[in-house]
Amino acid sequence: MEQYPDTDGADRAAHAHALSTWGPDDFRACDYHRGNWAVIARAAERALAAGGDSADMADRAEHNPEFDEHDRKYAVSLFYDPMTWSDGDEALVNGQHRLCALRAAGVVSCPVDGRHLPETVHEVTTATPSAQARPHAAGFWPRYVRGLGRSP
Repeated sequence: MEQYPDTDGADRAAHAHALSTWGPDDFRACDYHRGNWAVIARAAERALAAGGDSADMADRAEHNPEFDEHDRKYAVSLFYDPMTWSDGDEALVNGQHRLCALRAAGVVSCPVDGRHLPETVHEVTTATPSAQARPHAAGFWPRYVRGLGRSP
């Protein structure tokens, strides 16, 4: 799956730049990045696999002894305020900050709400988020300047 579609959005360039240049201390400055997202994602996947409706899954997350209050809040949010994406979309409708934190933590799967076509297979990438981001960030400014009708 292409992580940075070839678009000219400044927001994607900023995100790509952050993932390719920030270190752990930079990410910890953001509340979302303070969570233990590897544990949160695994627990959320178990809650989803156990079945039930969103309230049942959120209840399992809320009462999971693996979480402190901070992580519990984010685990519950995956069911009460889910990240939303559908096949064919280029961006999430909801959950951009959580996705950033998940990617920075190296998490490769997490429950997401949306329309997912059964025949669609998304390859798991082995490249780090920063390695995926560098080409997009590097190419953004020349594309942007060309779009203004100037030479880069």
